[in-house]
Amino acid sequence: MAFIKELGLLIRRDHILGFYYIRQRIGLAFLFILMMLILSLYHFKQIALVSDLSLSQYTLTDVVIYLFRGVDFNVMYDSGARFPIHWLILLMMCPFIIGDFSREDIHQQSSMLFVRVRSRFSIWLSKLVYSITTVLMFYALYLIMIAFMTLVFFSFSLEWGEYSLTSIKPLIEADVSAFSFTVQTICLPIITSIVLSIVHNLLSIFIKPVYIMLVMLAMLIASVFSTSLLLPGSYSMMERFYLLDSLNGFTWFQVALYGLLSVSFVIILGYVFLRRMDIIGLRGE
Repeated sequence: MAFIKELGLLIRRDHILGFYYIRQRIGLAFLFILMMLILSLYHFKQIALVSDLSLSQYTLTDVVIYLFRGVDFNVMYDSGARFPIHWLILLMMCPFIIGDFSREDIHQQSSMLFVRVRSRFSIWLSKLVYSITTVLMFYALYLIMIAFMTLVFFSFSLEWGEYSLTSIKPLIEADVSAFSFTVQTICLPIITSIVLSIVHNLLSIFIKPVYIMLVMLAMLIASVFSTSLLLPGSYSMMERFYLLDSLNGFTWFQVALYGLLSVSFVIILGYVFLRRMDIIGLRGE
């Protein structure tokens, strides 16, 4: 019970300090989200103009699929394929928002934290929970903005629209409703973002965050042009999900396994280093 109480207090502390620390980054993220939505609105207006359609014929499902879908495994063979810039920005946003909060907190407050807690593992778990909360908060904000834009300009419906009917529905090899497909399309990048954010937040205590961000950026870009399921980016793309690619696509079991193994490895490795941390050495940085 003492450990649970201690963990609860640390989680409360991290959320209060953390959200105050990242408030400016949240503002920048809001501007990036707004830019992405404006660009997507322009894209749909252009499609509607060329196809002689009205925006009301596009639905919430269309907008979500357009923003979240990513690219398929054949992108490296298709000279006309577009790089999924919306997808890349989306996945890099949460590690960017979290930034170096955990690093600064541990390095500046180590003498107080390490002495007062019964177990350093509670500090570790608190940072993990904070990472998950930050990701969920970001996606909640993003989805609210998408819903608002759809309500104003499109048809607020979780049914197949003109975009998804022509580009997605013919590729689905199973009987899946538009609602189920939309939910799964949203969940995939959220899960990947949680994994990336936990890895970034915990490793940033030992490695400068800018280096971690560069490695993650390189891995995500490599994910676009690779068929390897060892890279994290593939697991966030609905285009590479088994519903659209029954031969090469990944399943929910693979998503869960990859996420659990990645997070578990970082938690165990990081905790080993955290236990060996020297308070005086940290304070001196």
